[in-house]
Amino acid sequence: MEEERAPENSIENTTHDRTRTDQQPERNQAIGKEEKKDDRSKDRAREQSALHDQLKQQYQVRGGHYHRNGRVAFIDHGEKLSTASNDERHAQSMADLAHAKGWEKITVKGHEHFRHDVWLAASLRGIAVEGYKPTEQDLEKLVGQRRKHEEKSRETGAPRQKQSDKRVYEGRLVSHGTDRYNHDPEEKMNYFAVLQTKNGEEKIWGVDIKRAIEEGKAQTGDNVRLEYKGQQRVTVTAPKRDERGKVVGYEEKETQRNEWQVTNIAARRQVIESVADEALKHLPPDQRQKIKTAVNEKLNNREQQGRSIPKVPVYDKAAKKIERQKERSIEQQQTQTRKRDRTITR
Repeated sequence: MEEERAPENSIENTTHDRTRTDQQPERNQAIGKEEKKDDRSKDRAREQSALHDQLKQQYQVRGGHYHRNGRVAFIDHGEKLSTASNDERHAQSMADLAHAKGWEKITVKGHEHFRHDVWLAASLRGIAVEGYKPTEQDLEKLVGQRRKHEEKSRETGAPRQKQSDKRVYEGRLVSHGTDRYNHDPEEKMNYFAVLQTKNGEEKIWGVDIKRAIEEGKAQTGDNVRLEYKGQQRVTVTAPKRDERGKVVGYEEKETQRNEWQVTNIAARRQVIESVADEALKHLPPDQRQKIKTAVNEKLNNREQQGRSIPKVPVYDKAAKKIERQKERSIEQQQTQTRKRDRTITR
């Protein structure tokens, strides 16, 4: 849908009874926390955490304001989300944020297009929506999208909740570097990459992106594929503070860190062209040129469609020899260890 400007579109959390909360704020707040802990599974908590991370990758967040392409996309007021846009992407992101915040029931207000988009995205997340009356076509569309999600889950063998972890960006690497997260002086140091994609300029944050760019041998101006690979457990050194918040020492802590992978599309294309040259060298020049032209056309079509260039399997003749050398080296070390143990025993 085309983006239109509207006075205000909003999503409001109506999960809990506001009257009871106002009358007994402390008691109901405590009860609400206990109920949330009991009702939400670990899988759902992981999904909500992944959604928060995904939104922070897509938007620059400052004080509840979610910015994209230099403009405020929507605002988080706590129990309410608002926007002056009818952009379908913003409506979906707001529904994702509502789900990440644990809202189970919402009221949507504003333009009909916005209310429709929020209803569809929120309903797919299992959120009850008031403020929009779906048509028969809307309900058929919802059923169809749910069926697609379920089929995709069965094909991949992954739980439905983990689909939101899939983050892939392809485009020209505009810049990358170190700065405080979202360029906010109060945030910790992080790493970012700016890609010019088919959807516009995207800024992606992640400490591991620096390593991924170095290993992928990507340089500014290269066409790359940046893919989120999940979380890995790492050990970090963290400051240890006393009751007053003063740093009194340091300790090692285990935590989860997002892992990224960068593929240099240009370099992969060069490998494909080199392999093709080698494989076709026995053919007459006119046939060789005809096949190479067809290969280049297919590669260009994949890039225009935003599809990645496939990996080229390479057979290393020396691989078996190297593996045998490693095995012999291990056997020799084990033999030496046994001899040393026997000498010590004597």
